[in-house]
Amino acid sequence: MNKIWSQLVIYGFVLSLGGPSFAMIDEPQGIRTVRSQSYKYEDGCEIEKIAQDYRVKKGEESFQFDRKDKIVFNYETGEVVIEFTGQATDKNGTRSWAEADFGPNSHSPLHYHSKGTEDYYIVEGNKDAVATVDGISHILMTGTYLRILPNQYHQVVNGSQTEKLTLLVKCTPAWTSEDHILIKKDH
Repeated sequence: MNKIWSQLVIYGFVLSLGGPSFAMIDEPQGIRTVRSQSYKYEDGCEIEKIAQDYRVKKGEESFQFDRKDKIVFNYETGEVVIEFTGQATDKNGTRSWAEADFGPNSHSPLHYHSKGTEDYYIVEGNKDAVATVDGISHILMTGTYLRILPNQYHQVVNGSQTEKLTLLVKCTPAWTSEDHILIKKDH
């Protein structure tokens, strides 16, 4: 083991070069690598993804999210949403935070919210992932931020054959099924 890695093991130090970073953590079973990614978005939100968990700082708010005992929504279109905080999870009606995962060739239904504003923070994107908002397409690359206002028709499509799409979504007020209004398309 070279000197840098041995220092990482001893101090649990995380090496960050602006993109994905790695830390070596000494555990009873041996040494494992933990992947950490940090992003700062144009609205000032800072998100750090550590393995499967998140640390979020936005203004005066600071959160740490994990998957333990969270509600998971699985949609027929391939979208999987985990609500970290909000109406369904902890009865917080002010705002909600969730992770939305889209596997290859998946999408959300075309919909809008009459009351809610959504902030999308793309933590794992690709050139084939697109959000269409009122007919305007936005490519969802890693690090992209997108705000969707009430009554804007929108849909997320991950057109990649191999890559997934992951975004953190902040809804203000908190997301509810009553304010998730589906749009029927004529075919």
